[in-house]
Amino acid sequence: MSNEVVKKNGNIKKAFDPQEMRTSVIPHLTTGLEPDNILKRLNEKLSKLIDSDGVASMDKDAQKLLRDAAMIFGLDNHHALIGVMNENYSPLAIEFANNLNKEYDCKMPSEKALSQVIVNAYIRLLDDTRRFNICIEAGEYLSENRTKHLAMLSKQIDRANRQFISALSALKQFKSPMIQINVKTHNAFVAQNQQLNANTNLNETITP
Repeated sequence: MSNEVVKKNGNIKKAFDPQEMRTSVIPHLTTGLEPDNILKRLNEKLSKLIDSDGVASMDKDAQKLLRDAAMIFGLDNHHALIGVMNENYSPLAIEFANNLNKEYDCKMPSEKALSQVIVNAYIRLLDDTRRFNICIEAGEYLSENRTKHLAMLSKQIDRANRQFISALSALKQFKSPMIQINVKTHNAFVAQNQQLNANTNLNETITP
């Protein structure tokens, strides 16, 4: 908080008008979860824990800060993605997400997030299929509860498959170049109920 606001006439100021609250007080209130705040605290913590040999002795606070720091960069290291699935799928999920980012040249946060949606849907598709097959192979007798469970798993498989295809199509659309149409004609229908009336020797580029 700025000294101009905190101190007035050499005394600590305890009351603020609404404008001062907006401009000089509220912006300095933090939750402790802001990324810059976490990284700053982690840096201060590590500087105290690292010994002369460069080895850090991690206490619980440092470990918590490291986990929080890893989450900050979740779009790049996929830390958040693997936290929502069975750890057996984590290596596949990380590799798939990295390959998607390379294949579609994902650089923007929205593109990286969408690639993780694709991976999450694919992993759920695999896991639900695995559980469906286990239930089928468990025995020949299908009780009412078992039948309902299989029906639920079947719906989840279909839902994960639709989400996978939808997210993949969206990412492809994001990365598709803009299409240009060259029109050389007297009359051209470019869409339903829309007509482009043109003179002879029209040469025009239409960008949707």
